[in-house]
Amino acid sequence: MMQFQEYFKTPIYIEDRPEWVNPINKICDSYIKEAKEMKENKERVKKQKGSDFGAVAHSYQIAQDPKLKKYIKYIGDRSWEFLDCMGYDLKNHTCVFTDCWVQEFPKDGGGHHNSHVHPNNHVSGFFYLHREEDSPLPVFHDPRPAALITALPEKRGKDITFASQAVHWRPNPGTLIIQPAYITHQYTVGGPNKPFRFIHFNIQAIEKRFMRSQ
Repeated sequence: MMQFQEYFKTPIYIEDRPEWVNPINKICDSYIKEAKEMKENKERVKKQKGSDFGAVAHSYQIAQDPKLKKYIKYIGDRSWEFLDCMGYDLKNHTCVFTDCWVQEFPKDGGGHHNSHVHPNNHVSGFFYLHREEDSPLPVFHDPRPAALITALPEKRGKDITFASQAVHWRPNPGTLIIQPAYITHQYTVGGPNKPFRFIHFNIQAIEKRFMRSQ
């Protein structure tokens, strides 16, 4: 049998913190309530005769909320360690949250995200707060454009192999995922259920000399 050496690998970090779910949900309830009260969201539900199908509630930035400070610090520290373990020299860099928001997909279904990346960042990630069996799934796509351009048919599309073009997980409430920001990701369409809620964040490693006060 052929023996392989693996190069140009892409890591994804997964950790479970179920003890965070209840306290963070309580903090985020007000953000989601505010998002649902936005004019665009309310008008959409009204046009659909009370159904929230397809209406994703998206909060403003939450990283500066003092009640979330210890969780934000932990995620920032893990993100720094993640980049460090990948082999990057970060002794002159610090990790800064460029985005951090909570969002909730609709209970009547139809919530999804098309494939996308968040430019000008080094880390993207998620922390899951509510999820049921038929909720949307996070999907991560092969970040190598040359591999996609030259892709051959897969023998076993359900298996994860060197030929796989995408992978997905079924996260639980409390699952933390940290990934390189260059990975294209998306969320599948979920069925009607209790709302699917998660925090999404992006982090940039910035040179410390740019962080010094003038």
